[in-house]
Amino acid sequence: ETGHRTKEPRSYVSWVHTELNLPNYNLKQCLFGEHLLSENPTKPVAIVESEKSALIATHYMPEFIWLATGGMHGCFKSDVVSVLKGRSVMLCPDLGAREVWQTKMALLTSVCSKVVLSDSLEQCATDEQRKNGLDIALRLNISQKSRWFISDHLTAQLHSQLFNM
Repeated sequence: ETGHRTKEPRSYVSWVHTELNLPNYNLKQCLFGEHLLSENPTKPVAIVESEKSALIATHYMPEFIWLATGGMHGCFKSDVVSVLKGRSVMLCPDLGAREVWQTKMALLTSVCSKVVLSDSLEQCATDEQRKNGLDIALRLNISQKSRWFISDHLTAQLHSQLFNM
């Protein structure tokens, strides 16, 4: 109904190696959508938390390669972000995650040609949306339903943040 993962009464998201009880499994994570980087070597990259957000934002703003970390704390490791070497990257955290993602800037700056932490959601969110941890996918969906097409405005903000620094 909300587009968020079901977490109660229990999380229905799990790892196959955990469910199969594979004790010596060596998990190697990557960014969701990482395969798109080689197809578009000069396109700027935008990173969001959820896979859902990456897919929806790709539809509204195809001028970016939209990748997902898999969560607020996911995939921010040097071996994972090395695929972003030389790229212009914009981080688009969900509401409430900005401070956590701010701490990831040094890691990304050591690899990327440019890194920007977007505050676009912070600028346009209502108090209720802040309480619920709005993400970019939900914001685009709300805008579509209300016939207020935010994508042009948001795209302009994101372009400004990434390219005018």
